[in-house]
Amino acid sequence: MSLLKRAYISIKRHPIRTLILFTIILILAILMSGAISVSHAIANTDIALRRQLPAIATIRMDQESFMRELLERDEVEIERVTPATLREIGQLSYVRTFDYFLTHRLFSETLMRTFNLSAFDVLSSAVAPNDSESLQGQGVDWLEWFQLKGVYEANVLDIEAGLIDLVVGRTFTQAEAESGAQVAIVSQSWLDENSLILGDTFTLQQRIHGIEQFLNTDHFTFTDYFSDENLLVSEDFDFEIIGVFDHEIRFRASLDSFDVENFAAIEEHMRILNQIYIPISFVESLINMSNEILGDDLLDDTVLADTEDNYFSYSAIFLLNDPLDLEAFKEAATPLLPDLMMIDIATHTYADFSTSMEMIRGIPTLITIGAIFATTIILCLIIFLFLYDRKYEIGLYLALGEEKIKIFFQFLLEIVIIVPIAVTIGLLIGNVISSNLSTNMIRQELISQSEQAHITTIWADSPANLGFRHDITPEEVLEFFDTSLDIYTVIFFYSSTLLLIVFSTALSTIYALKLSPKYILMKGTIG
Repeated sequence: MSLLKRAYISIKRHPIRTLILFTIILILAILMSGAISVSHAIANTDIALRRQLPAIATIRMDQESFMRELLERDEVEIERVTPATLREIGQLSYVRTFDYFLTHRLFSETLMRTFNLSAFDVLSSAVAPNDSESLQGQGVDWLEWFQLKGVYEANVLDIEAGLIDLVVGRTFTQAEAESGAQVAIVSQSWLDENSLILGDTFTLQQRIHGIEQFLNTDHFTFTDYFSDENLLVSEDFDFEIIGVFDHEIRFRASLDSFDVENFAAIEEHMRILNQIYIPISFVESLINMSNEILGDDLLDDTVLADTEDNYFSYSAIFLLNDPLDLEAFKEAATPLLPDLMMIDIATHTYADFSTSMEMIRGIPTLITIGAIFATTIILCLIIFLFLYDRKYEIGLYLALGEEKIKIFFQFLLEIVIIVPIAVTIGLLIGNVISSNLSTNMIRQELISQSEQAHITTIWADSPANLGFRHDITPEEVLEFFDTSLDIYTVIFFYSSTLLLIVFSTALSTIYALKLSPKYILMKGTIG
């Protein structure tokens, strides 16, 4: 008689024993299925959320370390980061491209800043529409200023990273970037505001105002500072428009009645629309002009410079190949930086949700470990009890010369035959239960997180302040939280369950099969 037929007959003759085994395997399968489903969903959600983050990293001063150093001694020297260090960091395998840039402001008495009034429609009526960066909004009604962003690379990184979209025209040529040509890339909104088109030329003014008379006074005003009487030097520069970009504002559901997040998004949108991209070497020449006139003693200390002889406050930015590489890049790049400097990555909005999921991740992990131990111990005890009831059957098999390995496989088959049914049902039930429970747990945890006040400091050279941010919402977390199992997880579940059952069966039968048939039949026991 074949092993399969003997196993089938044994199952048929002992339905109670079979039902007990089926029930135990079903319960344990439900526990393991639920735990694996939740772990699978959390892991996938974690990856999906991190993929939404901008793959951007910047360099800035470590303010916390600086303050600690300052408490220990009166004066702290900050070592500058050189372009050579930037290039070394830019050669890391995680980096797709990198750039560094300078910002500088020029003025105009005729050009206007663009202002998207309709953007404020999403805010509450209590928020008054205004352009906080406008000079005219601060009482200087005869003048306006515009921020130049001088970039080193000909292919503007902001375009490659998706912060802005080039809608018409081109970026800089390598020759233009190196020579500091007076060519510009501006926003479509700014062009429309000033009745300009691609190929036109516009004029901006370098105005250097006196500052000494305002250093030791409490009566500093914008109108006095920007007055013609306080003007030291004025020079006009013409720029040719070679490219036009657009920027899409990204609103989110308001977290409070003051629309803080959306108001910040609007301000960022306005700043980018009024930003003018030009080659960095031309900005350097403008800053040099200011430095020579104002004098070195009036300049602030900076943390990034070509040599010790200049005072250019560069900002570095790295575009990575994959957002999942952000932490690895930070770990690899940090040792290359001087003390008190750090890599900043746009993960602050993800941190709270990551903490929530890590807290919940511990539950299925404990359930999985408990289910494995429970499965092993309970199956071992149950199978051993069943073997005890079948002591004479085992003794007869051995006395008739049956190979021990065949006896083991018969017992294993009796269990394995019912495993697929129990495991399949347990897989489905466990997945449904875990989906409902874990989703409710995640939702409650996210609600608790959103009700707490979270104050995040955004530094000047942080990715968020440069426009590279992605505000993760509770709705987005729940959208990515999917407990459905893919084929690889199902295969892992079936194979791990089967291995666990084989292991438990082997532990239970190994002792009985070591005994001689004479001992079993005479003693009437396998214990």
